[in-house]
Amino acid sequence: MELCTFEINLINEEITFTFSDSDLKRPHKKATTVSFDKVVADIINVNYNSIREITDKLEVEIANGKEVNDPISADLYSIMFSSENVIERIIASVVEYSHLETKKQMNKSLKIKSWEKSIKAYHKNLYEEIDKSKAFVANGFEYDKSHAFDMTVSFGKNRSAKVILTDSFSQFIDVFTYVVYLKDLHIFTCKHCGAKYLAVADMDFCKAPECLEEREKAKRRTKRQNRKYNPYVRPLDNFHEYARGRRRDMTLAGATEEELAAFEELHVKHADYIRGSLDVFKNKDVMPDDEFYQICKSFKKELKARVDDVIRKESIKN
Repeated sequence: MELCTFEINLINEEITFTFSDSDLKRPHKKATTVSFDKVVADIINVNYNSIREITDKLEVEIANGKEVNDPISADLYSIMFSSENVIERIIASVVEYSHLETKKQMNKSLKIKSWEKSIKAYHKNLYEEIDKSKAFVANGFEYDKSHAFDMTVSFGKNRSAKVILTDSFSQFIDVFTYVVYLKDLHIFTCKHCGAKYLAVADMDFCKAPECLEEREKAKRRTKRQNRKYNPYVRPLDNFHEYARGRRRDMTLAGATEEELAAFEELHVKHADYIRGSLDVFKNKDVMPDDEFYQICKSFKKELKARVDDVIRKESIKN
């Protein structure tokens, strides 16, 4: 009986979970593929109380000597096939597996007290495993090399691996911890949405579309900021900004196409000189000197003179 299997794709950093209905009369399977980051988020946000309510309910039913049938399974199936949290679905599957196996054995002997004792022992172990997963989160998803566990599947760095879960939640945590270690991944916090994500190095942003968009905006802001204070870039940017402003003045004053073309020719000529001079300074690893800035200043005056001349001519016409 397989209630939950998962296949890990190390290349795409994804896990595909398949949850199967235990009742062969109504077979049902549901596969879900999630990213490693989604698994991390689900481990952090899992609602353990929903599972505990079911396990507590089961213990009460058994202690009262009542047969436990569909009501419990229905609750577990609801989580297995409906929850958006994959960790809740895993826990529901391992609980269901354990209950079915225990019930199968106890039905043969009809020893309610033994059944009750067995179920309580399993639940105690389950919540110890859950505490272990919480410690995994608290430790930043770091793999403890000294921690030995029964790895029932071997991994290659670029090979998928399939694992069958039975009644042990810790099996998934152990495997996922090892995968994180194998890929040399570490936990980081997204600067935009605050979500935790796994990466080899801090990328500042997670892979959510809106966060990737924000990362591109941040890159553009950084680039603009670097240009603003770069001594080998800013003088040319400043000259272009000045030229654009004076060209607007000419256009508003009614300059002809010939006058605008002549202005642009002078603009490009001086810009080429500034660009060449800055390259020389940069290659020599020296800062632009006062003589260079005086030349830039004279170029601006020359552009302004052209503009003033056009404005004066246009004012005379009017």
